[in-house]
Amino acid sequence: MNYLIKTLTGLEDPYLEFESNKEQQVELIDGHHLISLVQSNVPSPQCHKCKADMVKNGTRKPVFIHCPESGGRPLIVAVRKQKFLCKHCGASALSEIKGVKYCCSIASTVKQKALAYLSDNISVKDIAKLTYVSASTVQRVLVDSRELVKPQYDWLPQASSFDDFKSGNSSNMSILMINPVNHRTIDVIESRKGKALLAAFFKFSHVARYQVKYVIVDLYQPYRNIIKEAFPNAIVIADPFHVITQAYRALQSVRISVMKHYGSDSREYRALKSLWKLIMKDQNQLRSDNFRSRRNFRHAQLSDDEVVDRLLAMSEELKVAYEYYQTLLEAMSDQNSEQLEKLLKIKLTLLPKPLQKTQRTLRQHKEEILNQFKHQYSNGIIEGRMNRIKVIKRTAFGYRSFENFKTRILLECRSVSFPIENPSKEKRPTIRQRALAV
Repeated sequence: MNYLIKTLTGLEDPYLEFESNKEQQVELIDGHHLISLVQSNVPSPQCHKCKADMVKNGTRKPVFIHCPESGGRPLIVAVRKQKFLCKHCGASALSEIKGVKYCCSIASTVKQKALAYLSDNISVKDIAKLTYVSASTVQRVLVDSRELVKPQYDWLPQASSFDDFKSGNSSNMSILMINPVNHRTIDVIESRKGKALLAAFFKFSHVARYQVKYVIVDLYQPYRNIIKEAFPNAIVIADPFHVITQAYRALQSVRISVMKHYGSDSREYRALKSLWKLIMKDQNQLRSDNFRSRRNFRHAQLSDDEVVDRLLAMSEELKVAYEYYQTLLEAMSDQNSEQLEKLLKIKLTLLPKPLQKTQRTLRQHKEEILNQFKHQYSNGIIEGRMNRIKVIKRTAFGYRSFENFKTRILLECRSVSFPIENPSKEKRPTIRQRALAV
């Protein structure tokens, strides 16, 4: 085989040669590069009817194959395929071209290139432009790649975490399931509803489900019964991000209610609205040396911690909510179980109304929060994947087919079906090492 042909076209058929009657091996026709090839020295196959040896019977008219671009232009290869004839029964046959699927005019290397683009955040139409094929062809490549990212239902890691995201399908909310240790995506489940979610978990084998020791989830209560039934040996761990979010939202609610109490024309309203980030910030990160003019306090020279003190002095409820939020932040960051238990023992009547709901929720999931202190798992990586999924959906302007959406997520978000590490290669000796060996 001429290796120049393999380099130009990506076709690995060993029987392809340039046509000898052509003056130019590569022609430029209508903005396309055209290469004319012919099959030669192809071994004669056996007849598919009588099993007798067939003989060569010339070549047929050119078959046009779309190959990877060359020099920034689409490349078309015109191949004259070898014909065969059986003298015993009169049957005829054509030789196949290695690197091109049967009854297809697009080289496999073009489809592989499209599949590589599908693992990046590029729309189907843009991939079609980059590979000089139609959007329908890229869509077929996406559908064919489902087997490559099919979940492994006979295995699950010891620790699994899942969270919901808005998919826009009939159920509106879907589930992303990942391995929190190596960050590989395990599966994407269409619906988070009880029966559908339980049926998706039961697709995994009995052995796989029973070897799961830890499940990391948010504080959504309906998940608990499903986890208990699907993963009997698993310990439920509450995600720390969602624990802190409970108090964060409650503090925001208290701040807004205080703003409304003072009225939109008041100085207190404007101060609480413009300086809200300082209230929500960890008090250990507040600076006490950055004195500057604060227009909300008549241009007084104040540091960040002094500003927070003045804001909290506007309302006793805001001060109580702030102290609760900061105590929870400190307990979660230091993983201090005693401090957390002391916080959860505060009577509901001593807390503002928004925080009373937070207190009940955290009390209900206290054991799961304490489990997080012991086992150090979180859903941090899955929150990043949620942003990635939003970008995937935005780039495509939505998906009508959930299966296509699922395949694209698994391609872009490191599915477990792909190898985690490339096989190790032997290191070639350096020039100095080779010289010393001599």
